[in-house]
Amino acid sequence: MKLLTLNCHSLVEPDYEAKLAAFAAEVLRRKPDVIALQEVNQTRSAPPAPPEGRAGYSPCGEAVLRADNHALRLSALLRAGGWPMEWTWSPAKIGYDIYEEGLALFSRAPIQSARAWYTTRDHAMENWRVRKALSICTAADGIPAQFLCVHMGWWEDEQDPFPAQWRRVEAGADPALPCFILGDLNSPAGERGTGYDYVTGRGWLDTYRLARSRSGGATVPGAIDGWRERPGPGAMRIDYILCSRPVEVACSQVLLDGTNGPVVSDHFGVMITGRLEEHLCAQAES
Repeated sequence: MKLLTLNCHSLVEPDYEAKLAAFAAEVLRRKPDVIALQEVNQTRSAPPAPPEGRAGYSPCGEAVLRADNHALRLSALLRAGGWPMEWTWSPAKIGYDIYEEGLALFSRAPIQSARAWYTTRDHAMENWRVRKALSICTAADGIPAQFLCVHMGWWEDEQDPFPAQWRRVEAGADPALPCFILGDLNSPAGERGTGYDYVTGRGWLDTYRLARSRSGGATVPGAIDGWRERPGPGAMRIDYILCSRPVEVACSQVLLDGTNGPVVSDHFGVMITGRLEEHLCAQAES
């Protein structure tokens, strides 16, 4: 089982076409089973995507899928490269005034169900603080499992503080299934008393800590959009793959950082290689 997460910045990135192709090439080389992407954009004025170009797409809600949707284009490149994946996408808000920005999940195994829900009280697309969670139910190592993609807000947000958002994320997790949460938590692992400590204190296991082998650490190199006005510690680990039950993690890697793959976003990627064991799931349930 290989799981990959990336805040991809998508259409906002300089040299977007080259970075899309480079990311697709890395996916084809590494062959992950599940991919979680944040900041997956489409241009609000772009025409709707033609039905014949939506192979593998599982609609989630009533959003209009547009021709330049980043997940749609990535899906086509993966299919052409011999690694077809089923996928879903849900918009959360307007980004940079011209984009519909959302979350995407890709799966090699068939997607049994897909849904999205708000994790903030405000649901207005025009509010940049609005957040969602996106979920699919599929299989990992032949075992039914749930995968959630998130892009969290700020710990100190007065309207929707992190703890309230996280509890809404958890409300969508099925306790009957092993659950993985992948994404950008906007909470540095090295900062005490905020999001990382809150999440792990509620029982979520950080696969980086579970891994027998680790490469890399920081997932952003320094000040990026959203952090420029905040005093930060420089390079930070803010992108995670969390699990609700014990899982055998052989390796956790930071990818797409210029050393382990090309830089394609203002975030680096995280990938784990592991195995979901039936006996571990049974122990967790008992």
